[in-house]
Amino acid sequence: MAKAIGEAPRGHLVCWGLPFEVGRPVLLRGEVVTEKIPATRLEWLVFLHTTDAETQERGEHGLLTSRRGQGFLGETVADYVIVFADGTEARERIRRRHHVGMFQRHWGENCFQAVAHSKPRPVQPVHEAARLAKKSTDWGWGETRVTTADHAPWMNWLWGWRNPHPDKEIVALRFEPRAGTTIISAVSAGSASSPPLRWEPRRKAVLTLPEGTTFDPTLREDGLLAQVQLDMGQVISAEPLMLYPRAGWPDTYNNKPPEISEEKILVEYMAHPDACFHVADGQSVPASALVAGGAGGPLASVASATRKVTVRVLERETGKPVPVNLHVHGEAGEYLAPVDRHRRPNSSWFEDYCAEFQHQGTHRCVYIPGELGIRHEDTVVVTPDGCENLAPKWSGTPEEPAVA
Repeated sequence: MAKAIGEAPRGHLVCWGLPFEVGRPVLLRGEVVTEKIPATRLEWLVFLHTTDAETQERGEHGLLTSRRGQGFLGETVADYVIVFADGTEARERIRRRHHVGMFQRHWGENCFQAVAHSKPRPVQPVHEAARLAKKSTDWGWGETRVTTADHAPWMNWLWGWRNPHPDKEIVALRFEPRAGTTIISAVSAGSASSPPLRWEPRRKAVLTLPEGTTFDPTLREDGLLAQVQLDMGQVISAEPLMLYPRAGWPDTYNNKPPEISEEKILVEYMAHPDACFHVADGQSVPASALVAGGAGGPLASVASATRKVTVRVLERETGKPVPVNLHVHGEAGEYLAPVDRHRRPNSSWFEDYCAEFQHQGTHRCVYIPGELGIRHEDTVVVTPDGCENLAPKWSGTPEEPAVA
């Protein structure tokens, strides 16, 4: 930890959409430290802290004697005591890999109740980065399209404490060490409708760009786009909307590529209920405005595919499953992948090994053995004669998927 201290974040930080000011970190080792703070009457305290890496003991044959791993799972490193103005206290036992992790970690040494100070972010696969003349991650890692961003030279961890007495004023924080070395860099206080580090499931929305603006798919080094960002959340992906014909769908030919919208962008994201979108023209849109079919400013929600349906392709005479190439999309033209396949197929050479097919880089399909699960609304049977909903009958409304 002493060698890496120069990499520790300092000054004004924004972690998971929450503000922190790191000026004089607390080194907790051996002695109790008490920090007086301005009287605060708020619901949540979020601690920005980390621990040193401890040496694991080995037995006479060189084998590790502890089963807790390098992260010393469950070991108590300190007690954090919150002191109220009326003299009462609230005590929390801080355990390794629960409330706090190490400043550097190996694979698998994650925390159960805390998150790394850098939130997960998207990355561009090799071919996309090359097209945009941007530095990419290594081949293989880039094809996952995501990084957890928690293998940095210095990692802090965020742990949120909910005040059981939000009507009482907090006047001091007392840190009582129990084992090892802990550094508390900062504490952020605020209110939230739910745990501030807990995001809701993935959702989708359509962003309408200002007139005369084109979509910029370039990701910055921190994984952010220039035209749409989230504070207490993360944009997973953004790409131009694919426009498939609705009324004339049965009359189109096999694997006909969709038209690509120039002003509408399909955004997939995860967010806290209190999160806000920030778009290029300076507007701020609450994520809560997009719940249940809502809209806000240039953003409009797209119905989530949350229910699993089974699709079977059967030979008419024998009723046996038939392998086919299948395409399914939702109301906004978004590709609906089977539950065990890639959400965004990669058609570039040697960047994916999968059962998907992406015609001309836009029309996404998947090869199936005759049956698969897709998340959407109703159970659908697909035969050579067309589509038939078991219950209710095929309605053709915008809420239903288009199947070809």
